[in-house]
Amino acid sequence: MPELKVVVFVKAPILGKVKTRLAKSIGDKAALEAYKELTLTVLDRIKKLPKVNLCFTPDDSINEVIPWAQENWTTTPQGPGSLGERMCKVFDNITEPTLLIGSDCPYIEEKDLIEAGHALEKNDLVLGPAKDGGYWMIGMKTHYPSLFKEINWGSSTVYKSTVSCAKEQGLRIWEGRMLGDIDYADDWFQFKAKQSP
Repeated sequence: MPELKVVVFVKAPILGKVKTRLAKSIGDKAALEAYKELTLTVLDRIKKLPKVNLCFTPDDSINEVIPWAQENWTTTPQGPGSLGERMCKVFDNITEPTLLIGSDCPYIEEKDLIEAGHALEKNDLVLGPAKDGGYWMIGMKTHYPSLFKEINWGSSTVYKSTVSCAKEQGLRIWEGRMLGDIDYADDWFQFKAKQSP
């Protein structure tokens, strides 16, 4: 298998700018601390992977993001555009199997990504379904820009719409295990409860 590239979308840890849905329940400061913990959890799970890129926003926040990067990792600003446009851009001109994940699914394991990388040998698209109807991972070795168009981002139909679009193109799809994102207070408290000894 060609070396797998993993791109992680992260936001700079700025008060009032991260986990805004969670903040409505627990406040901006607690939401910021939660975001930092979630991000560090995800990055710790994948730190042994050889090719990781932290793709960050806002574009001028490299100083806030660089402490998260392992020595051999790269960093890239996400650039302008909607979420779909920024995600789509990750796969422009790809020359290797590439996975894109976010930083708010702390249940990701390294083995999930390795398994997805192997699945790309025989499939066109790999997806990790999320319990809220979105996905926590998308990966491909050839770019299919249509998978990012006319998707109602943030809704419960993201995964279904993406799969439907892929099937229309006759793509071979591999699905990873279903995992939960942390968007609301219940999600956060459940995650913290699972961490308790």
